[in-house]
Amino acid sequence: MPPMPIAALVATLALAVAAVACACIWQPAPAPQPPSAPSQDAPAQPGPVVEDALSDGQSAAPPATGFVALSAGRRHTCALRSTGEIACWGGNDVGQSNPPPGSFTAVSAGAGHSCGLRDDGEIVCWGYGGEGQTTAPNGPFTALSAGASHSCGLRQSGEIACWGWNENGQTDAPAGSYAAVSAGIRHTCALRTDGEIVCWGSNEFRVTNVPDRFIKALHFTFVDAGGYHVCALQRGDQIICWGDNRARQAATPREAFVGFTAVSAGAAHTCALLKPGIKVGEEGAIFCWGYNMSGQTDSPEGAFAAVSAGGMHTCALRATGEIECWGDNEHGQTDAPPAHEQSAEAALQRQQELAAIEIIAPTEGFVAVSAGAHHTCALRHTGAIECWGRDDYGQANPPNRTFVSLAAGSFHTCALSEDGSATCWGYGGDGQTTPPPGQFTSVSAGEGHICGVLSDGSVSCWGWNEYGQTNAPTGTFLAVSAGIRHTCGLRDDGEIICWGWSEHGITHAPNPPNPALSFTSVEAGGYHTCGLQGIARVVCWGDSRYRQTNVPTGALREFFAVAPGRDHTCALRWPSDAAEQGGEIACWGSGEFSQTTHPLGRYAALSAGHWHTCALSATGAIVCWGRNDDGQSDAPPP
Repeated sequence: MPPMPIAALVATLALAVAAVACACIWQPAPAPQPPSAPSQDAPAQPGPVVEDALSDGQSAAPPATGFVALSAGRRHTCALRSTGEIACWGGNDVGQSNPPPGSFTAVSAGAGHSCGLRDDGEIVCWGYGGEGQTTAPNGPFTALSAGASHSCGLRQSGEIACWGWNENGQTDAPAGSYAAVSAGIRHTCALRTDGEIVCWGSNEFRVTNVPDRFIKALHFTFVDAGGYHVCALQRGDQIICWGDNRARQAATPREAFVGFTAVSAGAAHTCALLKPGIKVGEEGAIFCWGYNMSGQTDSPEGAFAAVSAGGMHTCALRATGEIECWGDNEHGQTDAPPAHEQSAEAALQRQQELAAIEIIAPTEGFVAVSAGAHHTCALRHTGAIECWGRDDYGQANPPNRTFVSLAAGSFHTCALSEDGSATCWGYGGDGQTTPPPGQFTSVSAGEGHICGVLSDGSVSCWGWNEYGQTNAPTGTFLAVSAGIRHTCGLRDDGEIICWGWSEHGITHAPNPPNPALSFTSVEAGGYHTCGLQGIARVVCWGDSRYRQTNVPTGALREFFAVAPGRDHTCALRWPSDAAEQGGEIACWGSGEFSQTTHPLGRYAALSAGHWHTCALSATGAIVCWGRNDDGQSDAPPP
């Protein structure tokens, strides 16, 4: 896509970090106070988050294999593999997640660009470069830092060179010998070889004023420039922060004065690695504080070797080389890839192995199930449909006919007959129960609209269209899935395209550049969407307030089915062989109504409603769990 002004990158943020005029003259704007938490019934609105650019809090012992370093940017994340290759994921609207090939020793993710340090000491940057932030001078360098719209590098001589946006003097590095440098939004900080910290650029929130009371104290060993605050580590492992403190991101907790090994300043939050004995847990446990609208300070348990605080997300590196991320996942920035990537040959072999395992579908009892908002419907092997739960609009009162498939929406239900015609019942105030003529191969019911794939591969939608969720694009599709206010379809080339309500990046499908990892299925949830890449990898994007897009990592990440609900997601793991008759369930996200507290056993299919989930076994039996105030989880016997 053509280059765009940085202002376009931050248009969805309530906080205007910077605005670009026609002549590319930047005008800073102050940030409002963080809002109160959104209500559960309404989707979260983008919060007042500033850009993030930082050096990363890493311990002295990175993993030997897998990932060895990481950097969380504004809406994307980059990491360095032990092989020297860089992997980036998340936002990629200006190419900030497309690293060049080659071998690197360091990486830093900024706002709309990223930079890497090659083995020969040269810096290469990619992404948006309209202010010159991707045009690095010749090296050699020993370290680098990507800011919001500027970049800095530490030369072998100990001098600092900065380039890019310089309206506030953030690239005017003072002379001297330095040990480290960190680029923020409109400011830069560096650590001199004598342990003194020097900052320059914009002094908004007094961010470049290193507190006098600390100058004569213990010398500093590390500095990290965040959004509008700075944090530093002193000898003795004490953390000192200053600058913007409206979200308490610079209000160093009591624990921070007595033992940390690393610190990372994000946009409006801070995270650090604890020393042993400071907090219940093991060495390398993470402690975070500050703004937490998207759960970016809700750190997981366990030991880590490094941590990096980004815009509204955080990522950390385990000693095994695996990366775990949490917080906002609007652009897939928390969907870290596996630490140990398979070769193309090994991946193909694994796909073939899984494809040889047959998932046994039931032939007796129930053969399909679909969970709606407050009701559930299932298809018997006879073709009859049986529904249970709320029936205030007749959504649980199916016609006395035979069908071949079904889809339960919020207050309506649709089904397909053997001839491909669609029949709908329940609430029809927006036309959702009046399907168009045609021969459908599949149908999906959302909040107030329905979409189906016709026999010629085109998509037809009808019903509620306030957000354009029924304005299906042209083309040939293999599948379609209707969410609450959006719709996604899977094209015949494996690309997912979405339309309708677009908050949280819900319509920005992370289509991989590698055709071997193209999508094979798509499922639209409440305010998030999930899809299967290949036949085993689940990828989710969109609203992540309840971590409903944070797919479990590790060896048990191979799934053959996924079902996103309103605020949670469930999936079925591949069995080791067909004799196991189905897969085990994994659920994540909101568990307010126990919708993620799944039963044991193996199942062939599953469907997630708003706050409940149902699974179908190979014997034709259905089990449901979660919210049950209307009886929607009381499945009848097969």
